[in-house]
Amino acid sequence: MSKKPADKAAGKTKAGAGQGSAMMSILQIAGFGAATIAVAVMVAGMHDLGFIDLTHSLEVAVVPMLVLLILAASVHAFANAKIHAAKFTAAEQSVGELRDLLEQRIASVETRIDGHLGAEYEALKTENEALKAQLDEIRKAEDEKIGSEIEQLRQKNTELQEKISTWAVNSVEAAIAEEKRPAA
Repeated sequence: MSKKPADKAAGKTKAGAGQGSAMMSILQIAGFGAATIAVAVMVAGMHDLGFIDLTHSLEVAVVPMLVLLILAASVHAFANAKIHAAKFTAAEQSVGELRDLLEQRIASVETRIDGHLGAEYEALKTENEALKAQLDEIRKAEDEKIGSEIEQLRQKNTELQEKISTWAVNSVEAAIAEEKRPAA
């Protein structure tokens, strides 16, 4: 129901733009007509028509017709610009209305899709969240297991380094002791 007053207001806006556009169209046509008449009189004034001697009667009208031609062309250009501005404004309003209508339809489709999915969609969402929680727990357990294995490997590495150091020291001491025996 709220749509009807908005449509009426939009109709009034378009009608107002149409009246201004109609006035500019009339002005444009009048300017074009005056320019055409001015050009015709100028051509007739500048050339000898041959069968009637109009040059003497129209040569005085050449300069005023040139001024009239310039004025008519200016009015035509002015009216043309106003007409195109009005058309652009109307088109811009139309695009805005179509954009609003499209957004309403998209929202309606989204609501309909959510309605169709309903409880199944919510069940899938909760199941997905539960699976994510389980996955996080498994990752944490694996991280702890890997961390403990790394710690055990570090301890074994330290023990092996100590054994190697002890063996190296004993080997060097034994070699030194053997060298001292034959010399003594």
